[in-house]
Amino acid sequence: MFPYLIALIAQPVLAVSTINDIADHIWMQLCAVRVTLLQLSFVVGMCFLFAAMFKFKQHKDNPTQNPVGGPLMYVLIATLLMYIGNFELPLKQTLYGAEDSDDADNPAGFCPQTA
Repeated sequence: MFPYLIALIAQPVLAVSTINDIADHIWMQLCAVRVTLLQLSFVVGMCFLFAAMFKFKQHKDNPTQNPVGGPLMYVLIATLLMYIGNFELPLKQTLYGAEDSDDADNPAGFCPQTA
C-alpha cells in the first residue's frame, strides 16, 4: 500500500521539467488549501450557529447560570466565519486594485489558470 501511495504522490513531481513548473505546482496546491479553508470556515460557522441555539436554550432554562453573552458571542463568531469567504474579493480589490474575475472556483484571481 505504501509504495502505491508514494507513486501517486511522486507522479506530479516527475511530470515537471523546470523550476517554474515546480513553483506552479506548489502555488496550485496552496490555492486548493485556500479554497478548502474557506469552505471549512463556512461549515464551522454553521456548527457555531447550531451551538448558539443550544446556548440560547440553556439561557432560557437557567438565566442565572448561563448569561446571554455566551450565545451572542457564538452567533457573532458564526456570522464572521460564514461570511469570511465573501470578504476575500472586496478586500483584494480595495487593497490591490484587482479587477473582477469570472472564474467561480477562483473568485479573487489568486490561483494560476490550468490549461
